[in-house]
Amino acid sequence: RYPYSGLARYVDDLLIVSELTEKQIKTLVEEFNNLNENLKFEMEFEKNHCITFLDVCIKFNSDEVRLETNWYRKPTASKRLLHYESDHSQAMKKNIATNMIKRIQIANNNVDHNNNDLTNDLNSAYLT
Repeated sequence: RYPYSGLARYVDDLLIVSELTEKQIKTLVEEFNNLNENLKFEMEFEKNHCITFLDVCIKFNSDEVRLETNWYRKPTASKRLLHYESDHSQAMKKNIATNMIKRIQIANNNVDHNNNDLTNDLNSAYLT
């Protein structure tokens, strides 16, 4: 009844790729929300040719007919990882930074964005 061409799920986040109209999608979400009063679904539509899913911004590049992915951080994110002078072990501090670097590298399929995000996010996370 509601065709879709792609689906991704992580815990309680869903990404559904479909050619449905915005009106059809709103109707579908309304139907889902009427199934169980304890479950509430929300929806987002692409903005500036980009849709966010978890910490990734997914954009369709029509010139090259491919998807581009970039690291995404919500506007409400604190931009802090862990205060460097906290009482955590050096290994813990190093692992937090290392894991953030890995997440940015995995999320970005563009080397220029990768370098910019690494520089900006790590500087703001540790220098503030």
